Amino acid sequence: MSTANHPQDPKAAKAPSGPRVVKLSRPLELHGGPIMEIKLREPTFSDYLEHGDLYVGSQTADGSLSFKVDRLALMNWAVALSDISALDLGELGMKDVTTLTKVISELVGGEGN
Repeated sequence: MSTANHPQDPKAAKAPSGPRVVKLSRPLELHGGPIMEIKLREPTFSDYLEHGDLYVGSQTADGSLSFKVDRLALMNWAVALSDISALDLGELGMKDVTTLTKVISELVGGEGN
């Protein structure tokens, strides 16, 4: 029996719910003016079916598993959850991309969650 949604499951207790806000280190210029934060809505199952897993795994030479961010999935998730275009999100600095990746990973689940 799966315990994914069981109240005593540590993973269930760890997953945040509801919208999240990512504070930016520098303004992101949008058509409506600069913003200093990105609001991310809570993902849905339909989002998952459309955008898939955030991480891809592969087996290393020593037989262990290695996970890395699927960059296309990251962009698709970011666009879907923020309603900001990929073109605009592409202007984020890497410091903000790292923060955004962490928050999206917490929202949608992924390697290490």
